[in-house]
Amino acid sequence: MNKLIIGLILVMLLAAVSCAPSPTPVPTPPPAPAPAPAPDLDGVQEALGYSLAPDYMPEGFEFHLYQVMEVGGPVADVVYRKSNHHIFVRYPQRHPWGAVSSLLQERLGLDWQRPEDATSIVKVNGKPATVIRGMWSADTLQQLAKPDPELLRDFIPEWDYDFAMSLYLEYELSDDNSIVVKLETIFDPAEWITTEEMVKIAESLRQLD
Repeated sequence: MNKLIIGLILVMLLAAVSCAPSPTPVPTPPPAPAPAPAPDLDGVQEALGYSLAPDYMPEGFEFHLYQVMEVGGPVADVVYRKSNHHIFVRYPQRHPWGAVSSLLQERLGLDWQRPEDATSIVKVNGKPATVIRGMWSADTLQQLAKPDPELLRDFIPEWDYDFAMSLYLEYELSDDNSIVVKLETIFDPAEWITTEEMVKIAESLRQLD
């Protein structure tokens, strides 16, 4: 009899355990994205005496190429690509707020102003940086490239909000030496990158060894 009672008790205990609610699993946070592999920028290092690259890139973007140009001195373009989407990291940006088109305007005696709503201020590592959404339209740039004084006098420039988005920030190479870095995205960037992601790229910039 005692064995029967003990057996019944064990069955009841097993039934109670099997009916007990399972503990709610604690969700595991997704792993932090791995830093973007550092590209080989020896040519940039040789030309400028330093080289910069971001540790963060949006998913799918990979280092594509770099080039060093002469624009009043050596300027590096480090290019990342995903399909037909491109992100340029350019430094030092020698003409920060309008580059070639502003120089041509000055030479031709023009005073074209970009729309006020194309410019905004963001914070990169706690410091102000400038975001410019868009650029002068292809037709406008064509007028500047082959200027006809008669046409330019009455020409109304157009701003293309969709083609590009750029972020300009000041980067400290050392305590007494800083440069302007330009991040530029082209080909309808509003469809595939946000301002927040551009800030994240900018905040991850570092000097390579």
